[in-house]
Amino acid sequence: MTDAEKPKVPYAKYAFKNAYNLTLLGGVFSAAALTGNWWLGLAGAGAEAIWMLFAPDSRLLRKAWFDKVWKEEQAQRAQMALDAKFKQLPEADAMRCSFAQARQQPCRAAHDNQFKPEDMRQQVVKTKNAFTLFGTKISEREQAG
Repeated sequence: MTDAEKPKVPYAKYAFKNAYNLTLLGGVFSAAALTGNWWLGLAGAGAEAIWMLFAPDSRLLRKAWFDKVWKEEQAQRAQMALDAKFKQLPEADAMRCSFAQARQQPCRAAHDNQFKPEDMRQQVVKTKNAFTLFGTKISEREQAG
């Protein structure tokens, strides 16, 4: 994949739209409104500006937090796309696909000492690709027939 094809990770969205940031922001502004001390609100806005300036570019936050959220979102999107394909299949084929998917899960969790981690990753990728191709072929067959 080239840089143009890769989806951009929304680091700024992750830095702003999280429970911790929104809670602190809401707390500071509500405290400023309730006390009538608008300097507190300005200090909160300044702290938020500094957070939004530096947090999305932080390598530590990206590695420890943002990239994990991104991977979870990508996995969820892929699962939703696969589920949508399965819903188009007849019930018998959908059952076969769900059985194959259930058999794929132990392969991911296997910790066999005779394989190196890289070998296991390759096997999981091959299984996933075969599974996706299987579902696509059945879907195409049903649409054609």
